[in-house]
Amino acid sequence: MDDVQYVRNVRGINHLAKELKKIIDDYWQGKLSENTLKSYVHYAADNSKLLADNGNRINVTVESKIGKKRTAIVMRMLESYQLKLL
Repeated sequence: MDDVQYVRNVRGINHLAKELKKIIDDYWQGKLSENTLKSYVHYAADNSKLLADNGNRINVTVESKIGKKRTAIVMRMLESYQLKLL
């Protein structure tokens, strides 16, 4: 389990959405743990445009590309997430 590699430093929003779809699908299939998924989502929130400007919701483009069910999973993984202050 958790031996699958995912791209952490994505090229843009579309690439981020594609990687999120892949990692969430693998999570649903039992190929990786919840901790790995949470780690990836937190990394994406820190280092890409996963969150909209206000930080309260997922970027609209990502949300539309990954769908409602995956968006719900991402939001659940972000429940304990706190934005870093610059």
